[in-house]
Amino acid sequence: MGIRLLPLLLISFLFQEGFSAPHRSIKPKKTSKIKEIGSLVKIEKKISNMNTDLSSLRKKMNDFEDSLNKKNNSLIKSLKRKKNIEHLIERISYQIKTLKYEIDKNGKIKKNLLKKLVVENLSNSNNPGKILSNKIIIETVNKEINLLKLKSNQLTTLVSDLDKFEKEYLALSRNERALSDALRYLESQKQSLARDFLLKRNEKEVLESKYNKLKTQFVVGASPKKVKNEYSIPLEKYVKMDYKNKGITFFFREEGPVLSPKAGNISYSGRLSTYGNVVIVDHGQEMRSVILGSFIPKIKKGSNVKKGQLIGYSKSSGEDLGKVYFEVRQKDKVQNTIYLVEKKFLSRNKSNKI
Repeated sequence: MGIRLLPLLLISFLFQEGFSAPHRSIKPKKTSKIKEIGSLVKIEKKISNMNTDLSSLRKKMNDFEDSLNKKNNSLIKSLKRKKNIEHLIERISYQIKTLKYEIDKNGKIKKNLLKKLVVENLSNSNNPGKILSNKIIIETVNKEINLLKLKSNQLTTLVSDLDKFEKEYLALSRNERALSDALRYLESQKQSLARDFLLKRNEKEVLESKYNKLKTQFVVGASPKKVKNEYSIPLEKYVKMDYKNKGITFFFREEGPVLSPKAGNISYSGRLSTYGNVVIVDHGQEMRSVILGSFIPKIKKGSNVKKGQLIGYSKSSGEDLGKVYFEVRQKDKVQNTIYLVEKKFLSRNKSNKI
């Protein structure tokens, strides 16, 4: 159709829900497919129940994570306060030791002065010099007594502060042990939930693989006879695929090659809004393949490609499954792509990491 219709083609993508056109039901061939439909419905229900369980487990894991963060923050604050108190106890202990030494020293001075005063008074001398000397001694003794009282009060306050901080230190130590125990318990519970989550998720993905295999057999078997199955699929490794709509969405966990579904010319290679990267292959006769999603294109616009040729690499999305969407268009209209794919490619999933 040419480059002029490319903007119209790209804009049309933005109005497709979930990368594709509205749902088109698949009609089985009379009663011969009733059993297959029944099996599909049962598996679909199990998958739905598993999704509910996984959502519940994820919520519990998030709750435990929140509790872990709160407990961890409390522990950090407690440890900081404990460290500050250690410094306070060390400083106050030093001040108490110094004061006791000074009080002992002042006590000895006072005692010596009193002895000297007694000796002077025993002489019964009215010598003005001795009277003045006694007066000075008495004043000095009084000063020492006042100084002793002041330092004794300071000592009492410091001892009280030391006792208070030592009690707080012990309380923080108990709290630290309790928080550490709580953190170990919460972490253990979180890991247990994570194991359950992974097991349930793996079980679901195995069931989805079985579901897709049955569905593929059913759909391909119901495929119109006049349709030519001449397209391959863009991913060799995927966990599951969804083709309720006209296009096919491949879900993957591993990074791997993205391949051209058929020979043609690259009419577009770049990014499209929030859908991620997009590659469009023009096959001629107004037929195009569109590949978009979580992958990195490694092909330039205008390049000629063969069927199965590398055009990019799928990009991992961390814990969540990555998605690559594939559809075939004729005259800018989405075709029921599942009918156009060769059967051998639908059963050739090389992913061993489910």
